Amino acid sequence: MQAEPGEVRLGDEVTVTARLTVACSEEPVPIHMVLVLDGTLYPASEEQRGFAHRVVDTLDLPAHPRLRVGVVEMGGTPTARCGLTSDLGEVKACIDGIGTGPSGPRIDLGIEEGLRLLLRARADFPDTGDLAHEVMILVSDANTAAGCPPILQAANHVKSLGTLLISTCVGDDCNSACMRQVAPSPRYYFEAGD
Repeated sequence: MQAEPGEVRLGDEVTVTARLTVACSEEPVPIHMVLVLDGTLYPASEEQRGFAHRVVDTLDLPAHPRLRVGVVEMGGTPTARCGLTSDLGEVKACIDGIGTGPSGPRIDLGIEEGLRLLLRARADFPDTGDLAHEVMILVSDANTAAGCPPILQAANHVKSLGTLLISTCVGDDCNSACMRQVAPSPRYYFEAGD
């Protein structure tokens, strides 16, 4: 910092020049992402798988090792298909393993299972877990016997912890009104064909 003139009297004008140098970290911020997929979507299961594959292909995991993706299957009992990994082949295999069961999903429990996966990653990756940006992508038609309130309660819990929750409507009879409320804003709501 430099001031001109060097000596001043009370009431004199002074020009202060400040120079600032900013250095950005060369390490990108790690991102932990969980895909929460509906294991009861028939006949929309292929649409869901196609969407999930497009998402992971866009991420280019081999070129971004600090980006890790996990997969949760919602069904009667939500299941973590794979923990967070940057292995593209493993993530795609987990997506392809999503079933097409006849029973209705517990979307709220699927969201909570996705959150558990993200929280577990904080311990599994102690070098970056607490620094990572956390993202959850919920892919569903939001049609459940319990209706939308339990889904919104689980979604609000996830969002309150700082996780970005993206909702994706899939299927011809998707409850888009519910899925729009799941997202924190309209920019984070999508339809599988988007």
